[in-house]
Amino acid sequence: MSYKFGDEAIPPEFILMARKHVFAMVVSKPVGEGHIIVCPSRRVYGMKNLTELETLEIFTCAQELI
Repeated sequence: MSYKFGDEAIPPEFILMARKHVFAMVVSKPVGEGHIIVCPSRRVYGMKNLTELETLEIFTCAQELI
């Protein structure tokens, strides 16, 4: 599966975790050490538009990666 952040294709080596509804990636320009991003697999404009499952998976993945 290919992953995108906006219009940018994410190289497979940047993917830390992939689930059914979300994926986590290493940031190419991190704000701080260990900075990662957990994103929905589909394009969504704002957190208010996430499904309940996407929201659950985002926060579950974030917890697991800490």
